[in-house]
Amino acid sequence: MQILFPAIVLLACAWSFRRPVWAVVLMIFLFSIQQVLQAEAPWVRGTPLGNQLINYVVGSVAIFAAGITILRKREAFVGWVNFSFVVITALLAWSVVTLLWSPGRDLALQVLSLRWVYYVIFILVGPIIIADLDDIAELLRGLLVAGIVLCLVINVSSGFESQYGRIGILEAGKLQSNPLALGELGGVVLITGALLRTQSFGRLSLLLRIAAVVLGAMTAIKSGSRGQMLFAASIATIGYPFSARIRNIGSFVAGVVGMALIGLLVVTLASTLLEGFAAKRFSVEELLYGSSSTSERISNVGVLASAWASSPIAVFVGVGYYAFSSFGLGIEYSHVVAADMLFELGIPGAVLYLCLVVREFGVCRWLLRVGRDDDVMRPVTALYVSLVLFYFLLSNKQGDLWGIVTLFMLVCAADRVRARAAALPDQAEFDGSREESASA
Repeated sequence: MQILFPAIVLLACAWSFRRPVWAVVLMIFLFSIQQVLQAEAPWVRGTPLGNQLINYVVGSVAIFAAGITILRKREAFVGWVNFSFVVITALLAWSVVTLLWSPGRDLALQVLSLRWVYYVIFILVGPIIIADLDDIAELLRGLLVAGIVLCLVINVSSGFESQYGRIGILEAGKLQSNPLALGELGGVVLITGALLRTQSFGRLSLLLRIAAVVLGAMTAIKSGSRGQMLFAASIATIGYPFSARIRNIGSFVAGVVGMALIGLLVVTLASTLLEGFAAKRFSVEELLYGSSSTSERISNVGVLASAWASSPIAVFVGVGYYAFSSFGLGIEYSHVVAADMLFELGIPGAVLYLCLVVREFGVCRWLLRVGRDDDVMRPVTALYVSLVLFYFLLSNKQGDLWGIVTLFMLVCAADRVRARAAALPDQAEFDGSREESASA
């Protein structure tokens, strides 16, 4: 596996030159791929260059893929600069301005020195690759296939071990990797398998979907990432009936049964895979009051709100980006982006954030409306909206403004597709492979 998995990653990178959308698949799973490489090929994590190698590779692939898209797509830049892109850029720029008065300025500058490149790759470059509904459909199929491979490797690899209810890479008796990234991977794969009713893979389609749901749920549960698992299971269950039209009582019953099966599967896997301390972390008491619990997030917001309210100037312009890191709580940020927008970035940040949320609500409604009456398109648009919702919820559970670039990329891409559909109506028609509808 030390050679096989790196070879698979390189093959996916090469495939991105033929099918540029696969570059976005690699970007969405970037941090999970990085961890699997570190687990399966220890030489990758042995040097600073090795730790960053996959970032450089995927970033370069994304730039080349964007270039190929520009050459292939007619009027490729139409819709690239859209409302979401402008608001996100303004929001990030304002966060930099607030460093002038932020007490967490020194640490924030260190963070920005590492993360500015993600703005370039995820927000400037990534959305160029997603130009229409066909690209969205291909992206989702890519997430299904790549997600199954990643989750399978994680669940069978000896490079991943469990400690205190979290799976990851252990060195010197300590967990050195980020289990939240694995939980995010599992959540995306679970949702994709549950909602992507597709016949693109022929007779293997249903088998792949079942594998995605099972492996995704197992990965999310074993990662110990409670929010990721609960969000994914809830979204997959609620979104299931939206991914296919309910034409009669039979399809209604099938939808209800499908929702019940998803919930039952997650509960069964959780009770099977978790025991002792790991199982206790998923109890209602621990979810509400334990470590990294709901009460802790509420407490973080309360501390941030108090600092904001204590200064008349901060009420208008915020206490400054990354100010939370200076409060002596041992945590760099509140983990609740919505709270950071007002309390750290003030009224300008809150207004921009609200504009973005309202805009994306409208874009998601447009996507659902476009796919409503098409059996092939409906699961595509329903799944894409579900993933946007998943990443939005995660941003208010574990997020930091400069760390939620995947969400920003997805919303910019959706806004771009909508803008191109309006400007180029002859290209707005969903084509895909015109596969027959999956009723399963």
